[in-house]
Amino acid sequence: MDEFAFRKGYAYGTVLVDAEAGRVVDVLPDRASEAFAIWLARHPGAEIVCRDRATAYTKAVKDDEDS
Repeated sequence: MDEFAFRKGYAYGTVLVDAEAGRVVDVLPDRASEAFAIWLARHPGAEIVCRDRATAYTKAVKDDEDS
């Protein structure tokens, strides 16, 4: 997963990639941890999250691990 700019400085999204298959799985309309948390809840088979050091998604991953 990584964030990207729809419009730099104004609108950002998140791209989710299957690292093993090398394909885009989904694109989220923002980079908020809440949006990623909802995605994780709808896709319970996700086991590994690869991300850069940005902290935007940390809460969503930790909350999913706790559930």
